[in-house]
Amino acid sequence: MQFTDDGAGSPPARFYRATEGALPGALRLEIAPLGSLASSGPFPLRLMGLTADGPVVIYASSNLADWQAVFTNPPTIGPLQYLEDIPAVQPQRFYRAYETR
Repeated sequence: MQFTDDGAGSPPARFYRATEGALPGALRLEIAPLGSLASSGPFPLRLMGLTADGPVVIYASSNLADWQAVFTNPPTIGPLQYLEDIPAVQPQRFYRAYETR
């Protein structure tokens, strides 16, 4: 497969992900509303689109290269909320989630 991004360079950093095969459903990881977000409090995430096919794992990274599992949950249907206490010294954090089978 060949992939070309005609907009490369604007914005200066882009990230891509490729998978092989069809995905049964799209998981969405979003920031969950939790009153006013304080910079020192927990960071609220909501995972939508779960089908209870397998355990849910949420990973976090500060550089998009090194990922660490920060949360594992048994198979779940419906939305799942996760609160992470993150250190104030971390300038950026990325998340991804999988429903394993």
